[in-house]
Amino acid sequence: MRIAAGTVSFWIFADDYDRELKALDHLPVGARLVTFIGTECGSPWTMTRLEHLSAIALERKMAYTNDQWSMAGAQLLTTRYLPAGRFSHDPSQIVTSVQCPREWWRPISRAMARFPRNAFDYVWLIRPPAYDPKFNAGLVPIWRDGTSVLYRVDHGAPGIKISDEALRPRIRPVPTPF
Repeated sequence: MRIAAGTVSFWIFADDYDRELKALDHLPVGARLVTFIGTECGSPWTMTRLEHLSAIALERKMAYTNDQWSMAGAQLLTTRYLPAGRFSHDPSQIVTSVQCPREWWRPISRAMARFPRNAFDYVWLIRPPAYDPKFNAGLVPIWRDGTSVLYRVDHGAPGIKISDEALRPRIRPVPTPF
């Protein structure tokens, strides 16, 4: 039973990976890629295992991705892409619908509004939470599957103008024990 359950689980994960990785067929070699991967607040024991899927673009397309860990002595690879600013490493790829308590993750609206568009050529959304499409201004869709989409950043388009008040996070309350 355990072997069967594990096999089915890995088959489902492999199917998810294959579907999402089709976006890389539309990504040129050497692209500067910012990825936003949707998740929920809390720690569900069933993970999607998509949190670092965009790192495969590094290997397959020699692309810069914003999901690399930055821990001294932990990796043989270190990213030093200063134009990416606060979107240069893990966990900048994790996005939620609201600001989660005690998490560094950004709400999708804030991430889409504030990532430095001049630092990236492409935006890959992997199963993002719902957000206002006004944040797609200046982004050209080049691949889509369900809610996942790969955009090319139109560097000639005007940037979006969003007030800080509009981006103020709605914080999900922390549940209190009985």
